[in-house]
Amino acid sequence: MLPKYFLWLMLLFFAACRGERKEHQSAPALDKVSFTTVENGRFNFKFLLPDNWTTVDSSSNGDGFFIQTGNREVQIQVYGQYMIPDLPVSQCVSTDIFVFVDGDTGTICYLNDMEYYIRRSNETVELTLHVKASQDWMSTHQVEIKTMAQSIDFILPTP
Repeated sequence: MLPKYFLWLMLLFFAACRGERKEHQSAPALDKVSFTTVENGRFNFKFLLPDNWTTVDSSSNGDGFFIQTGNREVQIQVYGQYMIPDLPVSQCVSTDIFVFVDGDTGTICYLNDMEYYIRRSNETVELTLHVKASQDWMSTHQVEIKTMAQSIDFILPTP
């Protein structure tokens, strides 16, 4: 007959293996996520939105969109505003340079480990992506968030 400690060791081993498999789940590959271009006429900007998310223009002045992901705990907004000279960044715990898909740079402002802003601007308008969600949700949806953030761009007027 097997000693009791051997059975306990086997149970611990199987439990550890199960937990390890769960920790190594990866985010969906970009080729498995499809996107739609969303445009804002007031501030002439666009961005890519995952097809399984929706936009709601519930602002009174048409400055941007609330993004619905199917999770009520997640808050995402994309909006434009006229430039505010020397906008304070004191609320940021840290900032970094963010690179958009066309190579232009903006700023990412981290408020904490569950909330940040990404800003892109031209001479008169600043575009902002605001994300507030749990770390688990952000990790699971990193492809969608990164693609959406990097795609934010101004719509050039057609001649």
